[in-house]
Amino acid sequence: MESIIKFMEQLGPVVVVLTFIKVTWEYIKGQKWKKSEFLSKEIKEFFKDDNVSKVCAMLDWNARKIEIDGKVVLITDDMLHAALQTHADRSKFTEVEARLRDIFDQFFDKLSYFNIHIQNGLVSQTEVLTYLSYYLDILSKPGRKPKRLVEVFNNYISYYGFVNVQQLINKSNKKKNPLLEKLNYFLN
Repeated sequence: MESIIKFMEQLGPVVVVLTFIKVTWEYIKGQKWKKSEFLSKEIKEFFKDDNVSKVCAMLDWNARKIEIDGKVVLITDDMLHAALQTHADRSKFTEVEARLRDIFDQFFDKLSYFNIHIQNGLVSQTEVLTYLSYYLDILSKPGRKPKRLVEVFNNYISYYGFVNVQQLINKSNKKKNPLLEKLNYFLN
């Protein structure tokens, strides 16, 4: 009987350590779940926004009919190229071009929040890029869009100070190392 009591006394600290590990593990899982839930809600709200949807359609297609101020307008890559010139390159814009600029400004503002969320540790970079890298690639890499339009996107983003969008694009363009991504996932 005495040996059982000694064994239980020796087992006590082990049980405490194992319980601490289990509680810590459950806490970490809960935090990951909350981060994932937060990001899902943010992504859903982002893509539900009317202007975000319009920009995504314009990025997805080389010519697309978009409703602007109650009128359906065929927007082409050439029109985007003209509309998104900076004021350093051009000073006057048509009414449709001005509205396209407004729509893209709102898109970039909303896109900026995801970089801020990453910086604040609310979400992981890997998870954000899972949702957004398709559009970030279109904005920054020739292929899906003509090179001259990609240059206009990048000039516009830089000229008008969408720093968080630039940082998000840079994060997306960095060579992805699967091992580092998994490590980053577990650390975040």
